[in-house]
Amino acid sequence: MPWVIVWPVLVAAALVGGFLLGRDLWRRGKALARAAARAAEASARITQDADTLADEAAARHPVPPVALLRDRAELRADLESARQARDRVLDERHARLRRVMARWPEHWC
Repeated sequence: MPWVIVWPVLVAAALVGGFLLGRDLWRRGKALARAAARAAEASARITQDADTLADEAAARHPVPPVALLRDRAELRADLESARQARDRVLDERHARLRRVMARWPEHWC
């Protein structure tokens, strides 16, 4: 006689436990999907920013291509463009230094 009561209670408890476990698993899966979407968006932004910074760095500091099997005139032109880029960076740096030095008397005198 007690088995008639025990078995339905055990089955009902197993069904309720399975439902609660499934609901928790569903919620965790949704949270994981949202976190993965945020991570993908952040990765895309970082990749885009890295590409932009790499392009800017290449524009500021051009690196001549490999010199193997190239004409000397092309190599000299690449060298001249690299020197001009270097001179441009140095001129910007010196101009910035002159501006800072011009402001020093305002603060120290």
